[in-house]
Amino acid sequence: MILPALLCVITLSSMRLNAEILVSDPANKSASFLFNVDLQGEYLPTGRLFVTAPQALKGNTFAVAAVYHNSQVFQGLTPETVTLDGMLSLPNPLYGAAIERAALLGAQFVVITRTDPSSLFLVDDQNSTVAVYSAHGIRDALKKRATSFLNMTTNATTVFSSLDSQAQRIAFVAVSNGAGRFDGEGSGIAVLFFKRFETKDKKSFFAWDSIDAVTGDSQYSKEGILENTGNKAFPFGKTSPELFITTPAITVEAVTDMYFDRDLGMLYITLQAQGAAGTDDGVRGLILASCRNGKLQLQAIAPDSVFGKDAIVGGRGSSTAVSLYKVRTMQTRTYLRYAVIVGGVGESTDLKRQVSALPLVDNLASSAHGGLASVNSIPATIFLGGTLGRFGGRVYAVPAANPSDVYTSTSSQARVGGLIPLPGAISDIVVHDEAVFVSVEQADEGLQPGIFYSQPLFDTEGRISGWTNWQRVAGTGNPVRRFFYNPYRATFEYLAVGAKNSTQSVFRTAFTDGSDPLGLFIAAEFPQVQGGVQGLFDFPVTTQSFSTVTGKRLAVQAYGGYKKVVLLQTGKDSSGLFGPLQAEPTVYTSTNGMLGDVSDTTAFSFSGGVLDTLGPLSSSVVLTDGTNGWFVVGGSGGVALLADDQGRGWDAKRGLENGFKGLSSGMKWHSIQNIADVRKLIAFEGRLFILTDDKLLRCEVTADRIATDSVSSTVIASSALLG
Repeated sequence: MILPALLCVITLSSMRLNAEILVSDPANKSASFLFNVDLQGEYLPTGRLFVTAPQALKGNTFAVAAVYHNSQVFQGLTPETVTLDGMLSLPNPLYGAAIERAALLGAQFVVITRTDPSSLFLVDDQNSTVAVYSAHGIRDALKKRATSFLNMTTNATTVFSSLDSQAQRIAFVAVSNGAGRFDGEGSGIAVLFFKRFETKDKKSFFAWDSIDAVTGDSQYSKEGILENTGNKAFPFGKTSPELFITTPAITVEAVTDMYFDRDLGMLYITLQAQGAAGTDDGVRGLILASCRNGKLQLQAIAPDSVFGKDAIVGGRGSSTAVSLYKVRTMQTRTYLRYAVIVGGVGESTDLKRQVSALPLVDNLASSAHGGLASVNSIPATIFLGGTLGRFGGRVYAVPAANPSDVYTSTSSQARVGGLIPLPGAISDIVVHDEAVFVSVEQADEGLQPGIFYSQPLFDTEGRISGWTNWQRVAGTGNPVRRFFYNPYRATFEYLAVGAKNSTQSVFRTAFTDGSDPLGLFIAAEFPQVQGGVQGLFDFPVTTQSFSTVTGKRLAVQAYGGYKKVVLLQTGKDSSGLFGPLQAEPTVYTSTNGMLGDVSDTTAFSFSGGVLDTLGPLSSSVVLTDGTNGWFVVGGSGGVALLADDQGRGWDAKRGLENGFKGLSSGMKWHSIQNIADVRKLIAFEGRLFILTDDKLLRCEVTADRIATDSVSSTVIASSALLG
């Protein structure tokens, strides 16, 4: 006999992370600007965010603009007159200019304009008036005036240093050849130092010094006099041995990204390139560079012997193409360093969704410092000198030497984001500590863009052994072109893409004021005196046996506690796009572990019935045999699943739908295993695996076995069997 359940309907607000618009005119909050902008950088020590205007606009004082973390109003940094190269009140070359490229240099900002492709400018507004410092006539590797800059970064994109400090400030610029390509014949990396000079009469001034990147020669004499020396890019192109394998490459299509790691002291450069036609030919898409005493030195990411058909950052084979788009570096909590790469071997557009993490050698005494480390090596532990032998860190010290020493695109250890694919191509990437964040601007049909993150899992040696699946963050389903994460304030700033591909609005996430209804609800359901929430489990839209029909899809979270489980719908379709649930859910509360009328319900709170025998619920999975789908929970007293009296769950072929359509009146929690101390449940290929304190069991679950209480288990491993 099915007893009527106690039904309680509660309305509450979804958990949201609000976003506030940042504006240039406080009187107009419909958009940040009346023109398109590019989001260019955030100086973390002061939480200052920079944007630039990609098109020339007469009289525009916001060609470069910035906003502090404690303000919502951008300030223009390009007035009509500035202190230009130390001279007061001169016309500002950036006033109304179109900014092509930009990068932070400490607290200052470096830009390249669209109309002057051989010049570079630094903007400094730390004093009462804006100062601009210019470098004109930057030359390529043939010492000809550069025709275009393909990419730029600096050695100080996050750290604090004032202009008065003696810290080196370096800009690295990828310059094209006369044909606008990076194939050689003039293409290369220009190196510019921004530093203080002193004249014979002891007067000092700041200026850019475009050095000869091969010899390290300066443009200035020791007395601070500008001379016709220096100013030459380091040659780099398809004939560079650090790039090609066996035979010079056919072409280098683009320099897609540049990133400087201050701790390693290495510049990482990503490329799109194609190798020569021989079967033993190949190409690398990731190149290293170091700068010592003003001299740039290129370095192969790994020797030729490492590369087989697919090493992610390079490959070997006839006309092999490598398409890398972004590069960052990270240091894990286990002190090991990795390169984080977007792209891989090939030319498929799907490579823009592929993120890989590759271990790096961290050994200044090694010629392979900064290059690929052997994935088979055991990290070395460093102890500092002294009688106490203090711990100094852990590093990869053994470089990769052959194909078995590196990951491929199928290696789970390297696959950031786990098994869940992103909804579209990556538009930007941010790495903080060991968290990898990416944004998607244009999602596939029926999916929603936004910002997502993944974190690593580790083996017993502290090496990355896998990655969590991509999860949505920042509370936005908007198309995002660029974004930044501020770890000091736990906020995201992002540039949203609007109608007709417009980029006029910048948003900053903000925590809501006052109470959080959902948080209060969960806290009430799982009081601290009973241990609170024992486990939180996320079942995304891609969960097997969930509906795949656009308009009917859902995502679910399961909360487990003492003799209780809450199932909460967290995602649904809206206007054909899947994203966070925005409507206020209704909560069905059952105190006897059974379902009554469940129409229009988006959350369930279950207690009573067989759940009373399970104790604290610490694990939950979705299980399917291809015909039925079931929610399964496990705790200290055993395992139970949600089904009707015939053992049926929802129709797995149709899929569980929005609003939990597929669950029916009369379903209840069935005990299927009276096993003590369940620690983990895993659903795999229609089977249920149960991990306890001392054994691992496999269960064959069917509706008939549930209905007849005959679900059996097989011990496949135990502490007793292992001795």
